[in-house]
Amino acid sequence: MGSSRQTHLDSMRGVAAFIVIILHFFAVFYPSTTFGIKQGYIQHFEWESAFHYFPLNLLLAGRFAVCLFFILSGYVLSYSLLGEKNNKLKIFSYVIKRPVRLGGLVLFTVLLGAFLWNSGLLYNQTVSQITHSTPYLNSQWQGDFNLSRFIQVFLFSPFAEGTIYNPPLWTISIELYGSMLVFAIALITGNFKYRLLLYVVLYYLFKETLYQGFILGMLFADLDKNYKHYYIDKINIYSMSVLLGIGLIYASTPVFIDSDTFKNLFYVNLPDFYSLGGSHAMNGAALVFLASNLLKPVKNMLNKPAFRYLGDISYGLYVMHFLVIGSFSCWLFLLLLPDTGYFYSSLITFIVSIPLIILVSHYVTIYVDKPAVLLASILGKKIQSVAENFNIQKNK
Repeated sequence: MGSSRQTHLDSMRGVAAFIVIILHFFAVFYPSTTFGIKQGYIQHFEWESAFHYFPLNLLLAGRFAVCLFFILSGYVLSYSLLGEKNNKLKIFSYVIKRPVRLGGLVLFTVLLGAFLWNSGLLYNQTVSQITHSTPYLNSQWQGDFNLSRFIQVFLFSPFAEGTIYNPPLWTISIELYGSMLVFAIALITGNFKYRLLLYVVLYYLFKETLYQGFILGMLFADLDKNYKHYYIDKINIYSMSVLLGIGLIYASTPVFIDSDTFKNLFYVNLPDFYSLGGSHAMNGAALVFLASNLLKPVKNMLNKPAFRYLGDISYGLYVMHFLVIGSFSCWLFLLLLPDTGYFYSSLITFIVSIPLIILVSHYVTIYVDKPAVLLASILGKKIQSVAENFNIQKNK
């Protein structure tokens, strides 16, 4: 990130993680808000349909949040590399560091998910029959726990198959591969004069995939770092505010809802960019990121302590929340349901679970994630030092 960390970007990641948490709560307890009426999903209350419309559906814009994750990663990972010469050693150290940095919480949550499953502390199957979150909720942690399968996944494929034990980890595998894509592009292009055009070509080549987010992040990082003097004077709060508003509308587009419900929403009339390779969620994330990164009021808001804190624990929030929902939240809901009814038991569960998720995320950030970051940093510096010494000896 250069000499000064752009902390508002961490906060943006924290907000995106919180959106995913809210989405998963609604998908578990009020699935029609997310999926509409299809397969086994039903509507418990009439107010649920309000979450199909802007701006309430922004709270459930999980696909937008994931796209934003990857744009942020592309931006942050490439910022110090773009337009630089002789950065092969730095890129090599980044390649080595990345799996270690991501792997701490991956391994921890895979282990925790396996423990909860084997101990019978996951109540998603029972709750899914009550909330009718089927097939979404009941498709997780199915059948009996298999120890030999767990050992194989834990030792040899935690990124690829960790979703068996912690479903949200599917994005972390994309994060790892997308990071390698960023490093490869930075290594190949270096300070190539026409690399901005290359990003556009790559964006199209990766159409209909989430890897577009990494390409967009690299594009925005390069523009900010090396080309900002061309357009900085043309930026004003009004144009950026309009851009942000358009981005939020596109970002709120329901992704998982049934086609019959979607046809009755205004989103069907929005201009689309599918022929250019972009989805509503990805393009919305791009516009929101671009506007938020240029609007000082938004940056100032994101640098408030509460948002900064969410940013600090964002990785923990993302990888821990679904394990809490599948275990504690589902257990509490079942406990409260006979005495308080469906609405109040789900409301109390949400109110109690959110602080618990934050608390758990706080401690795994301190005791798991930060040590993984430190280990990755030490490893990267050591490898870079060894490589530099080797080059010195080779050139003597």
